[in-house]
Amino acid sequence: SAVRLRSHALAYAEIVWKRDRQVVKAALETSGFALQFADESLRDDREVVLAAIARCADALAFASPRLRSDRDLVLTAVKASPSAFEHAAEHLRDDREVVLAAVSQCGFALKFASAALKADPQVVSTAVGTNAAILEHGAKSIRESRDFMLSLVLRNTSALAYASKKLREDKAFILEVAQARGEALRCVEPRFQDDLDIVQAAMKSCGAALEFASDRLRDNREVVLVALAQNGSALMYASSRLRSDRAVVLAAVAKDGASLAYGGEELRRDKQFALLAVGLNGLALQYVPPELKVDKQVVLRAVRTNPHAL
Repeated sequence: SAVRLRSHALAYAEIVWKRDRQVVKAALETSGFALQFADESLRDDREVVLAAIARCADALAFASPRLRSDRDLVLTAVKASPSAFEHAAEHLRDDREVVLAAVSQCGFALKFASAALKADPQVVSTAVGTNAAILEHGAKSIRESRDFMLSLVLRNTSALAYASKKLREDKAFILEVAQARGEALRCVEPRFQDDLDIVQAAMKSCGAALEFASDRLRDNREVVLVALAQNGSALMYASSRLRSDRAVVLAAVAKDGASLAYGGEELRRDKQFALLAVGLNGLALQYVPPELKVDKQVVLRAVRTNPHAL
């Protein structure tokens, strides 16, 4: 029939066919959206609506108010496609099971949950998953909760950007975050990126977070050495002055031979320095200038430190 070939043909059919169960179900075999052209009586027919959402869960939008209030039917639709949750009746937006079914598949479904469930820690945590931006749809109270936000930030540091202003300005809270997840330094307020206590705490758990410290602290020898003790390659984020500091560069090389690549050019061309570097980490040989890679004394020192240096 025409409706099997083109479901939109139902839109132009006589009312008698829009009320015909067999004709409407034939149209639904092609597209669940054909439900919108069915007579009101069939949009209130559970079997017909189930056939529509089996084809396309978002067809729930065209079901009667009674069926959009049918918990089991809505759950069926939501489990098939979380976007169908938008069309659920108001009271089902406050149904924990229905909401969890939606947000566990697509966090942005939280937008359509009730105010109470937008403040529910389990619901919000499930919705956020790996996308911290979903917190924008969470209740203000949840973004002000120290314990809840800390648990989220420890899982996904980007969540820090969505914490309440009060928490983002709380040094004790930021310090606790930095101690556990140093990389969160990229999400803190600029004044905390210039705070010695917070930056040092961050360096101990993630040396590479030196990238997000203030220029002043990236030129602080003590801070940079703490970062290098955790990650030698953090040398790339140190100030140019410290990347030419012998002791600093050697500390980096001792942790990671590849970090020599970030040392100051003049320092890297110094043969005596190169001998010290490969003496600490033979693998640093590949990062010395070409003329020193063919220097027998430098090569011998490197292979004695690490036979795999060549």
